[in-house]
Amino acid sequence: MLAVACGDSSTAPQYVETDYTVTTLGDSTFTATGLNNAGQIVGSFRAGTVPEHVLIDHGTTTDLGPCAPDGINDDGVIACLNGTLWRNGTTTPLPLPPNFVLFSIGVNDQGVVAGAGITPHSAGDSEPCSQGCAFIAASGRLILFPGLAFGFLQMTHGTDVLIGGSIWKPDSTSTPYTCAGLPANSSAYVWGGDHEVIGRTAETKPANTLKSDAFVCRGGAMVSLGSATSRANDISESGLIVGTMDNGRGFLWNNGKLTVLGRIGEYTGAFVTDAYRVNDAGQIVVTTTVGQTLLLTPK
Repeated sequence: MLAVACGDSSTAPQYVETDYTVTTLGDSTFTATGLNNAGQIVGSFRAGTVPEHVLIDHGTTTDLGPCAPDGINDDGVIACLNGTLWRNGTTTPLPLPPNFVLFSIGVNDQGVVAGAGITPHSAGDSEPCSQGCAFIAASGRLILFPGLAFGFLQMTHGTDVLIGGSIWKPDSTSTPYTCAGLPANSSAYVWGGDHEVIGRTAETKPANTLKSDAFVCRGGAMVSLGSATSRANDISESGLIVGTMDNGRGFLWNNGKLTVLGRIGEYTGAFVTDAYRVNDAGQIVVTTTVGQTLLLTPK
């Protein structure tokens, strides 16, 4: 695979040969919703009327049945949008309100579960989640946050959860989350290690065009990932970040160094269009211009 290493902005980017082993996960109907540090991947194929939910573990594919996966922790525990946790073929129901419909859910390495959903209601219904709510489930205890949003794609690191602009702990105590320099029109949506989050800003440019730049909140302050980046999609516990460039190419950001992922050697004319999952080992799940979903593993 070819990549562009962008370090010092005063020097021209250089095309370099990156050393990845490429594994095909599926075609464009496959969406990976989780990648853990053990290299396990969860996701769904949506080629037919009924989605097929799967766990891909080093070449072995396991059907997850009704478990629509929305994340997996390092112990192989999968958070399912049907309100259960799946591990080694055993499902455990979460203590959610009756008829609760999940929008998002994640599980971290300590078994803390967080997500958001809604309880369907009729006019005048007083259900606590009738207008939607976030939640934390830990050690059999459920904490509801009516009206607050849980906007993260994944929640796999640490024991805390970012909800409504505050860091919440499983004991229901909270402290404000601070990120100096973060514009008011920004959105943060993925929680990493050491209270780091990634997201993107949105700014109206001349000619009334909208430009978004990717960022990470690191050490309590916003750090831009570069003006050529449009969206950060995932962050590992160690701080590796993947996302999408303005030119429709995927990127990897590692402590200030931006690498633009380019051509896939195994597929003639194929380029990485998006990088949307990464783990601490540097494995990256990407999509390409030829409609393939791939796992890139550093050699």
